[in-house]
Amino acid sequence: MSLDNLKKLRPEERIKRLKEMEEERKKESEESKKMIENSKLEIEEELMKKMQVPDQEPVKIEELFQPQEEPITPIEFEKKETEVETDLETITEKTELPPEQVLAEQKQYDVGKLQDFFKEKSSKDIYKSVANLMDKPASQMNAYEQNKVEAAYQEMGDRAKQYSSSAEGQNINQNVDKVMSLHSRINQDLYRS
Repeated sequence: MSLDNLKKLRPEERIKRLKEMEEERKKESEESKKMIENSKLEIEEELMKKMQVPDQEPVKIEELFQPQEEPITPIEFEKKETEVETDLETITEKTELPPEQVLAEQKQYDVGKLQDFFKEKSSKDIYKSVANLMDKPASQMNAYEQNKVEAAYQEMGDRAKQYSSSAEGQNINQNVDKVMSLHSRINQDLYRS
């Protein structure tokens, strides 16, 4: 109904119709806000799926103890005086890192990427993205899920420090406490097993 038609109505009818129109607009506004939130969460989940680290292949212990086809021969090292390397950077570039350090650096990189992603999200959204892991045992979480919790823990910790004295900080602290307890439980589960 147009505004010109509304002007022709009696005042009681006009007020009633205007209130109905206002309610309809409020409902539409609320529905659009919900759709926006759901769309954001869907985009976040799609991004998380794209960033997911592939699962590690299981190790077949039988293959580790099988005899090798070719015998292992010792490597003889020969160094000529002209090949002596004195440049420390060259030496460190050629040195391979132990697998544990490579994995730790990869984890640190992945957590950093996820934390950068979480910086753009509200505390509530960060909590929602890890809420589904609250009841999941740490032993059943893959590396990606553990990294996600670690990134959420670090970001929420930063926010707790940043907003600790403000009124907004109290709202943030509720979600921070939940993420902190999840992180603590996971670490306890992992180090027990």
